[in-house]
Amino acid sequence: QGSGRDFAGHSGGAEARPPPRSSRADRLSPELRAHFTTLDLAETTPHDVIRRHYRRLARECHPDKHPDDLEGATERFQALNTAYEAIKQHLRF
Repeated sequence: QGSGRDFAGHSGGAEARPPPRSSRADRLSPELRAHFTTLDLAETTPHDVIRRHYRRLARECHPDKHPDDLEGATERFQALNTAYEAIKQHLRF
């Protein structure tokens, strides 16, 4: 209870700790972050979830589903496709 040690049993002194591992999100360029934002996904989203989410969005935003707003739907669909392809190419899946 009052031992001065943290949850791992270490004292609060100036012990050397390994540097934190960098995550995939830390290594992403601002352009690639924008693509994740376009797909409304976190940068740490697993590949299979990215693929499923993209396919769902592509079905929902496909121009054939929006004949009343063909131009807007086409723009949204192309933006989704561009974002997915950039992410897919960068992450190589």
